[in-house]
Amino acid sequence: MSQITIEHQQTCTTNPTRVVLTVKDGDKTLHVDQLDLSKVEKREKFIKDLITKLPGLKDNMDDLGQRLIDMASELLEQPLVERGLAIDVNPSNIVRPHLFFSKAVCGMSIPQIQLVGGKPSGYWSQCLQWADGRRECRNLEQRLALPNDESLWFSPIPSDPGLTGTCLWSRQSRDRWLDGHKPALDKLIMDLLKAIDYFLVFPPNEARGCLIVLALWTLMSYVYPNWPAIPYLSIGGPLGSGKSRVFDLLANLVFRPIGSSNMTAPCLFRTLDSRGGTLLLDEAERLRSQGPEVAEIKSILLAGYKQGQKAQRLEKVGDSFVLVSFDVFGPKAIACINELPPALLSRCIRLCMFRAPKASPKPMRRIDNYPRWQSIRDELHCVALVYGHEFTRLAQQPFECEGLHGRDLEIWGPLLQLAQFLENQGGVQDITSVVTEYAQMASARQKEDSVPCADEAVLQAMTHLLKLNAHGVRASDVLARVQEEEPALFSRYTARGIGAILKRYGLQSARSGGKSYFRPDDKQLQAIQDSYGIDLGLEPVERALSAHCALSKGCES
Repeated sequence: MSQITIEHQQTCTTNPTRVVLTVKDGDKTLHVDQLDLSKVEKREKFIKDLITKLPGLKDNMDDLGQRLIDMASELLEQPLVERGLAIDVNPSNIVRPHLFFSKAVCGMSIPQIQLVGGKPSGYWSQCLQWADGRRECRNLEQRLALPNDESLWFSPIPSDPGLTGTCLWSRQSRDRWLDGHKPALDKLIMDLLKAIDYFLVFPPNEARGCLIVLALWTLMSYVYPNWPAIPYLSIGGPLGSGKSRVFDLLANLVFRPIGSSNMTAPCLFRTLDSRGGTLLLDEAERLRSQGPEVAEIKSILLAGYKQGQKAQRLEKVGDSFVLVSFDVFGPKAIACINELPPALLSRCIRLCMFRAPKASPKPMRRIDNYPRWQSIRDELHCVALVYGHEFTRLAQQPFECEGLHGRDLEIWGPLLQLAQFLENQGGVQDITSVVTEYAQMASARQKEDSVPCADEAVLQAMTHLLKLNAHGVRASDVLARVQEEEPALFSRYTARGIGAILKRYGLQSARSGGKSYFRPDDKQLQAIQDSYGIDLGLEPVERALSAHCALSKGCES
């Protein structure tokens, strides 16, 4: 017993007796376990597991038990400042350990397996790339000391990975990275595009845009923590068009894929919070249904596209409930035959799949037999670390794109910035212009789809009637016109319902002669046409300005 040592490491600042215990014989690790030393049953289980591995310690059970009790007493008697409870920590220095980027260091945690006491045991290793060029791998701990006397704190610390948790970054590639390997970005992107194009079919007039967007989104899944908000992918298309095939392909490419077609909401937000990764949500038709389970999944998806937004849940603690926040920020791809709920769709980049022609060999190609997956994944892991600090600077630069504003610019920004970066590094030529054109088209389509058919018909009818009667238009007049033009759509509408639609777009009525009239001016109508993409028959602002400038110049001459 004299040669056996028990080392402890605290894992929770609010509970000083929650520790990781490491039993050693000299420098050799014999047993590792995490437990709360204040719990009798936890101490007894630790001793039982230890004796199972080391039967020779059976005669020292009482000594072991007393040693654990003494250790718990010492930890409880520590001053608060020694426990870490009285130390101010900068919130920006608290990061999630699975994938992080900072000015001093960037890194990711990967699952590995080691032999402990002759048995395999899972643990987390961290691959770190420092700003000064150093590269190293070390075991994941609560704190990482930085060169400027500061620290990065990791939270939450995940539980040990299971023995079936596969590390998607190969040992050979990690060794090459440690030896200074720098991936060629142009080759990586070309390999990525070829792999996607080898298996998937997109609509002919959008194929190149869809292909490049999917490749950029895959790369983004390895560097996404750099941006304050990121886009989801919405994979649509008719039955049999290849939506599930996209997910089979993404499962071989993205950073830490999480398949969740049948995962419960609590399992989902706990997995995303503790281990991070890329959510692949196939067959998402249930998001259109009602119920508490679906509502929870929706709340996760609505919160998870933006940094700082949390999924919150009441957790039972003793006899009461405590509000607990879960960090669910990360890339998510969602496949659905029908349209997603509008609020969720506004966070998505939509890709439409296309059924392959009968003569196409693509549907017959087996994704799991493709020989290049491992090499592409290896290079993507390397890119995240080697270029990590450049991606951090890239994400902090101001960014604009003609035709994109608000939410559209927010979700397309990361992909457009990555496209510019790759093009500047000598990657695929014209990649930025292709993505820009696709983004502008998708934004215009989103505006059109976001306006209900009934709203568009009502606004167009009102604009037409205003040309005939400048005094104003009543809701009943608009109702009569739309019922005449589209009787099936408006058969159950009333004048009050028509008025509610108009007021939804900021148009207010005024009473005159005991009746209410809508009298929007040209500026209001122009704003509706430009902002919502509804054709009201008005001249576009750009064309009107050009005509005005030409007229002004003519008058001056």
